[in-house]
Amino acid sequence: MRYTHVNIPEVLTGLILILGWFPVSIPLNIATACCMVYLLLAKKQHPVKAWLQVVNLFFLVTQFVYYIVTSNQQ
Repeated sequence: MRYTHVNIPEVLTGLILILGWFPVSIPLNIATACCMVYLLLAKKQHPVKAWLQVVNLFFLVTQFVYYIVTSNQQ
């Protein structure tokens, strides 16, 4: 959305970008990871494909690394 034109107001686009990055994405990825660990330990079937679980964990690790690096630069 940042680099393409979307037919919604610019204020709403900015809000979606901000909410999608910091306040929502990290807690959501942590909750997703906790659910995956719980399902793994309970030996229950995962409702999502394995590739999506790997991608979610990758994004969570990437977000942690990003915030660690940016917090050390300030």
